[in-house]
Amino acid sequence: MTVTKRKNVDYLDGSVDETFLQTHEVDDFKKLDDDETRFWTDVLWLAEEFKSEIDVSRKTVLWHHLLLAVGNFKRQGGTKIFPTGIADLPQEVQSGDCKEIVIPGGFPKAADGVLGIDSPQTWKDLETIRGLGVATTTTVLSALWPGQHFVLDVRALRAATALASIRASCLALDLDAAIVVDVNWRSYIWYRDVVLSTGRCLNIDGTDIERALYNVDRKIAKESSKIDAMTWMEYIACLKKMLPDA
Repeated sequence: MTVTKRKNVDYLDGSVDETFLQTHEVDDFKKLDDDETRFWTDVLWLAEEFKSEIDVSRKTVLWHHLLLAVGNFKRQGGTKIFPTGIADLPQEVQSGDCKEIVIPGGFPKAADGVLGIDSPQTWKDLETIRGLGVATTTTVLSALWPGQHFVLDVRALRAATALASIRASCLALDLDAAIVVDVNWRSYIWYRDVVLSTGRCLNIDGTDIERALYNVDRKIAKESSKIDAMTWMEYIACLKKMLPDA
């Protein structure tokens, strides 16, 4: 029996000014299915209401509902709850361009509860809320700051890692190693940077890039029964069949 070596990816810090997708590829893969679209538009509605609300009691209730809606959107291995949609309800007040948000009740390990758009320590503070992991916390961040933060999960990170290794100089992979991607804050900082960079280069919304990455990996998984046992070389071969320009 051959044992494939496992090696963690070294996601380097620092700014990136390259792109790993092309506009037509993003257009081909960015669409969410109807249920995902419905859940996410409800999440965005709640996030906007939460940010613009000034009444402390109502703001606390909205934060409560927002976290539950995010949890439902990200639920894995179970049945999602389908409440009546709220995205069509009116929103008369827009929150504007806020860089910091005060979270009702603070964080378990940081009493001030100030969440910053570009403050990784406060993202980690948010994660200390019981039940939030890195993937779900990035979903909250992307709801509060759409287009500036992005949902990170294994699918999107796996596709981004492979594409960056063959189309950009910002990442080197051991192609013979088994695929190992860790959803953590180091990988998120790298992932956010390359998604923002690609968005700038292509002049498109980074959220569309995030969704395209997720859907590319999902398609590979549907067409291959062994995605979790692949090496990076095998995964990239599948990627090149799907994206001929890769």
